[in-house]
Amino acid sequence: MGVYVAFLRGINVSGQKKILMADLKAMMKGLDFDQVQTYLQSGNVIFESDCKDTVLLEKRIHRAIDETLGLDVKVLVRDGDTISRILRNTPFGLSNKEETKKLYYILFQDQPETAKCDEFIASRDFDEELHFSDLALYALYPDGYGRSKLNSNLLERKLGVWATARNYNTMKSLDQMLQQG
Repeated sequence: MGVYVAFLRGINVSGQKKILMADLKAMMKGLDFDQVQTYLQSGNVIFESDCKDTVLLEKRIHRAIDETLGLDVKVLVRDGDTISRILRNTPFGLSNKEETKKLYYILFQDQPETAKCDEFIASRDFDEELHFSDLALYALYPDGYGRSKLNSNLLERKLGVWATARNYNTMKSLDQMLQQG
């Protein structure tokens, strides 16, 4: 049985797409997923499944949210090993807690085209330090994510794939939860 994290994009933000975690957890259990756990109110769900196809899992969860909760929510699923690799491969040296507050992981539905990524970085229309990998976009936000123009909406427009962002603490906590089983 595989262990996965479902990342829901844009729920419970500014009163939009409100989903209670108890309802989300019950819905996930109704899909016959095991060991369902939610983390925070921002749409992070750890679960176990016999299905190894993350795209199929995304579609099942998306459809269930639409049918059960009446919301059209984008869903991204990654396996536990991928989450651990994303954290291990962080290209920035994080020596203190202040630096970890500035680090975000942007996860893409599909791998953006290399040429678009290169063009985006070359534009330097932002102050953030970026590093693209095949797993995620690693971004250091010197003035914080909330004050930046560089958000998931901008990345989606420029790169042509949808994205969702999580901060360092969320990703680290999810990884710890995955390791505990």
